[in-house]
Amino acid sequence: MVNFTVTVSEELKAEMDRYPEVNWSEVFRKNIQSYMQARQNPTPQLDFEMKEAHVSWNWLLGQPRISVFVRIINRLTADVLLDRILFSVAVLTSTTREGRGGFEGQYLQYRQLLAGKSTDIELTLHPNADFLQRLTNKLESTFILQLDLIACVEGYPNPCVKQILGKVPIDEWKNEVETALESFDRHWGRPRPKKLEIPK
Repeated sequence: MVNFTVTVSEELKAEMDRYPEVNWSEVFRKNIQSYMQARQNPTPQLDFEMKEAHVSWNWLLGQPRISVFVRIINRLTADVLLDRILFSVAVLTSTTREGRGGFEGQYLQYRQLLAGKSTDIELTLHPNADFLQRLTNKLESTFILQLDLIACVEGYPNPCVKQILGKVPIDEWKNEVETALESFDRHWGRPRPKKLEIPK
């Protein structure tokens, strides 16, 4: 290891002294390491895996909610701070990959991604109830969710752009949609449309 001196203002030193438990040498080392990686590769090295997707009812907003659970793997040797994720979700048939519809959303929570570790997050969408039912009625078998992600990481000029796929069982999806729409009808007092059918 090599020692070097960092000069800070008196005001900053006074603020640092308020936190004697912090190892400031480690803080500087990690930030320098992260900065060097961003300079050497302006795009953060992240991988994504889709774990599962579910439909539920959001009592607070009075809307159906789609939750897509995603695992992020930080392939870097330094911790990074996830700033935000812009994403779209497309529903594709499992055989022909024909598009049936989709949604767009944003994940705006700061998350620290530890070096060489994975972090699980939940991407949420609140689709229009009528559109959700129309989309679900067009699905006849287990289908594919195509998730296109634009992940922005603090300190990196370029975002990490990825596309991942995941299969969703049709019977589970339709049961969850049916339950969410029943809650929607009770909450808003709308007439019940034709019941969703689950293929046998």
